[in-house]
Amino acid sequence: MDPFLFFIGILILVAGLYGIISDYHYSKHGFHTEGKVTEIIGKWSASAGNLSYMYFPIVQFKTKDNRDLALRLEVGATFPLYRKGQSVKIIYYQDQIHPTGRGWTIFYYSLAIIGITITLYQIFELADSEFGEGLKLIWHMLKSIL
Repeated sequence: MDPFLFFIGILILVAGLYGIISDYHYSKHGFHTEGKVTEIIGKWSASAGNLSYMYFPIVQFKTKDNRDLALRLEVGATFPLYRKGQSVKIIYYQDQIHPTGRGWTIFYYSLAIIGITITLYQIFELADSEFGEGLKLIWHMLKSIL
């Protein structure tokens, strides 16, 4: 078992599950609408000790009460995911906008599946190792005592 890969698998799994749960919550409680990308802004962002330049679209849309708003989408990337003038489906929730649609749902589920796959593979590697055999022996001893 490679502890680094196990850790990466867990991180990817957690990111996927977070995306799935957040998407469900925003979809259930937020206002679904469509907006138009008016500009792409770049911003330096620090995450996990890494500094990177991220691109965020500014999306103009109408709220439920017919107000015009332009907000920065909460999802950024190291390359522009959207282009100026593009229509995007969004969810307006608690004064923030979040991306939505089938593509994002597939992305979140794919992350979760990849994370599960990496993690389970590493667990099976551990079970096939000498350490895993020791754990099995301890487990059998505990079962016979109890």
